[in-house]
Amino acid sequence: MILDRRAVSLHTLGLSALIILAFQPEAVTEPGFQMSFAATSALVALAEGWPRPIREIQTPWIIRGLQTLSTLLSASFIASLVAGLATGPFALQHFNRISTYGLVTNLLVEPISTFVMLPALAVGAVLSPFGLGAGPLQVAGAAIGTMNRIAELAAKAPFSQLIVASAPSWTLAASFLGIVFICLWKGRWRWLGLPAALAVNLAPRPPQPDAWISADASAMAVRVGGQAVFFRPDVKLFSAQVWARRRGLVEPAHQQAARDALFQCDRWSCIPSTTSVPGVAALWTRRLGAWERMAQRLCAADIVILRGYATTQRCAHSRVLDAENFSSGGSAELYQDRAGGWRIVWAQPLRGDRPWTHAITATD
Repeated sequence: MILDRRAVSLHTLGLSALIILAFQPEAVTEPGFQMSFAATSALVALAEGWPRPIREIQTPWIIRGLQTLSTLLSASFIASLVAGLATGPFALQHFNRISTYGLVTNLLVEPISTFVMLPALAVGAVLSPFGLGAGPLQVAGAAIGTMNRIAELAAKAPFSQLIVASAPSWTLAASFLGIVFICLWKGRWRWLGLPAALAVNLAPRPPQPDAWISADASAMAVRVGGQAVFFRPDVKLFSAQVWARRRGLVEPAHQQAARDALFQCDRWSCIPSTTSVPGVAALWTRRLGAWERMAQRLCAADIVILRGYATTQRCAHSRVLDAENFSSGGSAELYQDRAGGWRIVWAQPLRGDRPWTHAITATD
């Protein structure tokens, strides 16, 4: 009991969250904090509302054993389902992935963990000082290996993970409030919070951009169908991969082969080789005279991206974005409309003018 209250309750959980936020207020923006407390809140609410079946005292032990086993299996299934549903909106918004076989995998792994691995580890820890812990620890190791093989099979199964684009930013707050409402409210009225809890899942996704350029113009990606093709797969790979996931785009199995099939690229530049891709060309070198030598080829594209500064040489019919633009605007997303025009969305105005979001100066 804590202050005359149950140790496992939403009151205790809320108190622990307030203590953490008092010392680390930035934790509220971290996926780990959000998902941990969402799952725990849902499980505590489930435990508080879980029906306690009435059982006769004189029931034969075989029947009681079957009843206990049925209760354990159903509790494991419901707990995994509830925890998955509670953390689902946060996993979608932050990581843009759906684990298709997650629930089934948890149900297969949980009995091994509960009835084999954990008891074997406990027994091994007790017997190790006497030199008798090798056997139980080997059993625990075999259990861990089995769980790893189950996880590997699930990860390699077809459609094991689905990429989902991020929902509008307001949906995460709506989902959080909906989950809190469902956990705190009693009775059937709690389900009024379900539409808000599913805001991340149900909200329409914004249109996918046709191209992305990093804040220093050293990396770039274009959308080709449902795939994100990287101009420089070995430069700022993590940033490009995060952008692709946020927009619900998958990566080709071989990035460089996919790029070379659609663009003429060398060490310093990329130019579209077909009209079926966004008309975006790029030049990454800042060597003197490189822009002047390649301007005629680059200007065949609708948009020209320069890592350096454009000189007096300009394109007659193309829009040129150089280091000056990226220094003030940050990274950019390009959208092409049906008429062939282009719209540019810069990151810096969206972040605002704050001490930690000052414009990035293009440097080597």
